[in-house]
Amino acid sequence: ASHLAVFVRFLLEQNDTERSKQWLKKLEEASPDAIVAVSLRTRWLHLAGKDDEIEPLVEAYAERIDAKLKTDEEKQNLMAAIGQIYAQVEKSEAAQRWFEKLADASGERFAPLALSLARRGQMDEAVQLCLEAAAKDETTRPAIVLANVLISDPTYQVPAEAREMIDQAVIKHAADLPLLMSVANFHVTQDSPNEAIALYEQIERQRPRDPIVLNNLATLLAETGNRTKEALDYIERAISIAGPRAALLDTQGTILLRMGEAEKAAKVLETAASEQNADPRYRFHYALALAALNSDSRAKDELQAALNDDLEKQILTAEDQQQLEDLRRKFGML
Repeated sequence: ASHLAVFVRFLLEQNDTERSKQWLKKLEEASPDAIVAVSLRTRWLHLAGKDDEIEPLVEAYAERIDAKLKTDEEKQNLMAAIGQIYAQVEKSEAAQRWFEKLADASGERFAPLALSLARRGQMDEAVQLCLEAAAKDETTRPAIVLANVLISDPTYQVPAEAREMIDQAVIKHAADLPLLMSVANFHVTQDSPNEAIALYEQIERQRPRDPIVLNNLATLLAETGNRTKEALDYIERAISIAGPRAALLDTQGTILLRMGEAEKAAKVLETAASEQNADPRYRFHYALALAALNSDSRAKDELQAALNDDLEKQILTAEDQQQLEDLRRKFGML
């Protein structure tokens, strides 16, 4: 059944509703109670334009399975799974309903509800939920969730008590890497690079061979404008550890571009951008390099491709946002 599920998921990712239909039926016959079967059926219905059939299917499944479960933990896991099924097909109201049930059943499992509220624009409610959780939970969980809630909407005016909660958590749990990473990324979205760099340098001392940490630190250092050589050293160390991954090449290319090495940057960024299902930010950065080389026609094509791939839905640094605006204005694409 697991192999069937993997194959059906692959077909759905290719938007192949016709072939996936027959294999999905086989999966459902083999494992009628499997959560993966109803999850994939839901995705199939969404792709097939049959969204009105989703809730009756999922609710009937949830009722049938819940009747078979014995422990509170099993029931809570089902609530979380049903919420995620709805979330994957953008049924945000239904997802939130199940995440509310989960939070009511277990106060410790408030994170999905907080993130759901944030996605639906209910930021005040999401922040308040995290603050209330922190009053009962002395772990790093409330601060991590709060940071991720705030990351989801960089334009939100962060209340003073929320900032205080995050700052105190960092002081109290200075060695907690997931917390430090979340808070560092929060500072990135708040355009507070110095705070983010300080945290990533703290993380790097504990994880000197972590390519993600090295990549993020290199990106932040490069954007300061006066530490680009140091940034290049970090990203080259990351590539020597993890190999030429697209994300690392993108960072290397943007640093080279910032150092005035546009030709070298374009070669590196072309490799990153050409990877299958590449992040649209890679094509955007490649467009910047091409523009720097006066290859305006190709640059415009790459920028358009990035925009078509939902570039503007990605988290963009303040510098990226400004460069995007400048490039769009140059090509008359505002």
